[in-house]
Amino acid sequence: MSHATSAPGGATSEELRHLLRHREVGATLLSGHGLEIGALHYPLVVPGAEAVEYLDVEDAAMLRRRFPELSPNSIVEPRWVGDVVRASVRSISGRRFDFIVMNHVLEHVPNPIQVLANVWDGLVDGGHLVLSVPDKHFIFDRARPLTSFEHVLAEFFRGATTVEPAHYVEFLETTRPEVFGDRRRFLAALEEVTARREHAHVWDSASFRRFWERTATLLGFEARSVYESAATVNRFEYFLVVQRSLHAGVREDEALRVLAAVYRARGDLQDAFPASDPDLVPRLLGWATTAGATIDSDAAALGAFREDYRRLLERIPREGNRLEERLRASLGG
Repeated sequence: MSHATSAPGGATSEELRHLLRHREVGATLLSGHGLEIGALHYPLVVPGAEAVEYLDVEDAAMLRRRFPELSPNSIVEPRWVGDVVRASVRSISGRRFDFIVMNHVLEHVPNPIQVLANVWDGLVDGGHLVLSVPDKHFIFDRARPLTSFEHVLAEFFRGATTVEPAHYVEFLETTRPEVFGDRRRFLAALEEVTARREHAHVWDSASFRRFWERTATLLGFEARSVYESAATVNRFEYFLVVQRSLHAGVREDEALRVLAAVYRARGDLQDAFPASDPDLVPRLLGWATTAGATIDSDAAALGAFREDYRRLLERIPREGNRLEERLRASLGG
């Protein structure tokens, strides 16, 4: 999760700030009590923050040993030491935050989708998540193939918690090909890049945007994008600020109350979807996302919540009986 900046080598602090000036714009959207994950030596400056805490996978002393090329005094001291691949932000810190920042973190982790799930859990409703990844076309990864969504999805499905060595072998092939001439040099280099958690995954701006959109749908995130900057403009990275929808649970409850009221008032619906049917909930929600929201006599009321019904329907297989009981209770109330 920790990382050295992927900015072009030899960049001065002033050149780096100019390269990342789009981050300053995104930071103006943030306020309250925040958390930055994997800040290492270049934390995001958030002028409107009440406080910012830091989380990393290792303490500052170990990070200094991992990255001797960085000034020791530049390394941020993390308040929290934990692995967001294996544990949620809430379980590590015991709280939720108004904003969470992850700049150049996801390309280093073995399971980016799981990390996003664990980080999303640490945001308050209405909170902001800041994400960025280097665009391969502007850094040392330019010769590497893009990471497919199917690849990271497979890592999510199998619960990956460590990076497969093949990722680091590919990294060495494109950054230090000379080590393959000698077994001892290769093994030493592999050990070094593994300890430093170098880039496992590779995106450009377009592919990361697709990754985020598909991940948000997969995990059922209630989110809206509020700011983005692509490498076609900033010549370095894809940078995104999203907001966790305010009171998402409240909106779901409102959607269910409307559907329940329509159901209880109409005998035709009760005949079509009898309460004794064990598949009542998915069938009724399926109707509410299609005919109920478009051509039915109550479409004006139901259509406003079509996306909420769709998301609830998608969550039934993942959340099992708990969600089923909640929906039945609402519909039968």
